[in-house]
Amino acid sequence: LKALEKDLEKLENSPPYQHWGDLLMIHLNEIPTWSNEVSLPDWLNQTEDEPPMITLPLNPQFSPIQNAQNFYKLQKKMERTGGNIANQTQGVEESLAYYDSLLHYLSEAESHLELDEIRQELIESRLLKKRAANRNKKSNPKQDFLTFTSPNGYPIWVGKNNYQNDWLTFK
Repeated sequence: LKALEKDLEKLENSPPYQHWGDLLMIHLNEIPTWSNEVSLPDWLNQTEDEPPMITLPLNPQFSPIQNAQNFYKLQKKMERTGGNIANQTQGVEESLAYYDSLLHYLSEAESHLELDEIRQELIESRLLKKRAANRNKKSNPKQDFLTFTSPNGYPIWVGKNNYQNDWLTFK
């Protein structure tokens, strides 16, 4: 998660490649071919009477048009990367929440049967490998649910782990 946050920070502090490509295209005829860098007036960010000068790094192996196209490609890549980082961050946060719930259930487990149910859940979610001796799959968990009574007198059953909750909800 920290690595993703670091990548996002790098992305936020990256140069404005779209803006650079636009400047190159505006000043296309003024840029010498095969230059390492070029200083151009930044008409797009003009705040005073005179536009500020901006120095852009160029690849001398490419023409000004090709350099502008490279800046546009870099901008699109940054946008894709930003979306991927957001999706990855969400996935990591969901995984951490799931692992926290498993840790809670492990700390609350009172019997070997409850631990076996948690192990079965980990096997089904492919976080643990199935043991060779553990071939008989349980069809229903131990019926030792937490039981509460609603104010209207209805019984409420709550599983002690995700496996029991799934069994209660879907079976």
